[in-house]
Amino acid sequence: MMEDQFRFSREIQYKGRKAFQYVSETTVTLSGPARKQRRRGGKLKYQTIQGRPIILRLVLAQVRDQNGAVLATWRLWTNLPASVTTETVSLWYYWRWRVESYFKLLKRAGQHVEQWQQENADAIAKRLMIAAQACVIVWALDQSTDTQVAPLRQMLVRLSGRLMKHGVDWTAPALLAGMWNLMAIISALEQYSLDELEQMSQLLFQMLDLEDEFKGFKEHV
Repeated sequence: MMEDQFRFSREIQYKGRKAFQYVSETTVTLSGPARKQRRRGGKLKYQTIQGRPIILRLVLAQVRDQNGAVLATWRLWTNLPASVTTETVSLWYYWRWRVESYFKLLKRAGQHVEQWQQENADAIAKRLMIAAQACVIVWALDQSTDTQVAPLRQMLVRLSGRLMKHGVDWTAPALLAGMWNLMAIISALEQYSLDELEQMSQLLFQMLDLEDEFKGFKEHV
């Protein structure tokens, strides 16, 4: 029934591309018992707890592409009052998902904050500020519609060494990884001359027994 009640809400960005959000809502009652789980004596014990039924709003939000294909469906349970519209509930969740994307960059997909070794609040705050600035730059690259930014994104993905899924040109983690490598390249160019870099590159190719490949590399450059 809710499938027939979807209505257009707004245009959004989904995984770096333009998409459209549709919403629908109904009221549901949860009457089943709660199930409490505890470990006692090394074994899991379950306890069923009866309670009063809970009346909630079920908000469905669909993300669709320009052809109407469904890219994602969000099922949102809330006890917010009716004064908060369906569109607003879905928008808040959309913002929350953007925050989760930031946490992803900070944690396992870029900055690896959980592996930091700083031991005091000031050091953590300083590093967190720098990491947050890097994430903001990546977001700007991710969301930019400037045609001059497109080649930069392509180069950063290439520098990242990461493979993209079919139909996906870039991801925020790939842009972040590529940006770090680009900054390393810029730093090297500031500290060493081109002749020095060439000598070190030749030495590396020799150590890898790839002299012929180095000659081909020089001819290509």
